[in-house]
Amino acid sequence: MNNVEDQERILQGNPWTFRNSWLIVKPWDRETDPRMMDFDHVPVWIQLWGLPPHCKTKAMGHHLGSLMGDVEASEIYEYPGKQVIIKIKVAISVHKPILSGIHVGNPIYGTYWIDYRYEKLPQTCFNCGLVGHEAKLCRNQALNTDTTAPLGPWIRSSQYGRRKMEEKDRKYYSNPSQSPNFGKYSPPVPTSLLAQLAAMKLQNQTPTNNNPSQQQGVQKLQRGQKLNKVQKLKEDQNVCKRSEAQRSSEAQRCSEAYKSSEAVC
Repeated sequence: MNNVEDQERILQGNPWTFRNSWLIVKPWDRETDPRMMDFDHVPVWIQLWGLPPHCKTKAMGHHLGSLMGDVEASEIYEYPGKQVIIKIKVAISVHKPILSGIHVGNPIYGTYWIDYRYEKLPQTCFNCGLVGHEAKLCRNQALNTDTTAPLGPWIRSSQYGRRKMEEKDRKYYSNPSQSPNFGKYSPPVPTSLLAQLAAMKLQNQTPTNNNPSQQQGVQKLQRGQKLNKVQKLKEDQNVCKRSEAQRSSEAQRCSEAYKSSEAVC
């Protein structure tokens, strides 16, 4: 192929589907041994549905994608109806089952189940999660659905969306609950994740005095409170002294008036 633009278009379009299977295209030259090339990983676009608005960032997409493989891209995409989601392009292994989603959460906002939807997903076994055969022909062990949602046709997506501009990245209008398949499968939260979040919450609530700047601030506040108390006490003493002086002056005036009245009588 001599046309450079066609080469780039074909490479960017990976993976292609042929006869309901993945077709991986890679550049090659005569000096490269084809047996040394990696055809065990496929770059796939995965849509993340169900992320709360404060988690719809490229950094969050990159983090979730890194749990599955090497991340090639993490972008914000807009869909019809002003729905905004994160899409990630991850090189996943063809020898591992695909995932239906993941639990995310923190001690403040709780947990959320994030649905994965795959673009250009060929024939997939919904029993074992591997690509290349159907469930009725599967001889592998079934996936454990105790802590994850089962697989089904809903993991495929035929809508690719439109990439949002950078200046709009922080304007979120997504309402994934309006999606017809959103929330259809929401597995229970793993006990280990709940225990971890509870420990994080307890740790955040426990006061610590290891911060030197925090200790200095507390000491300054205490000294200020003591100075205010001393100043108020002095003011009260001055008021008392003035009151005693006034009473003494009034008593003296009364005594002089009494003496003068006796002299008149």
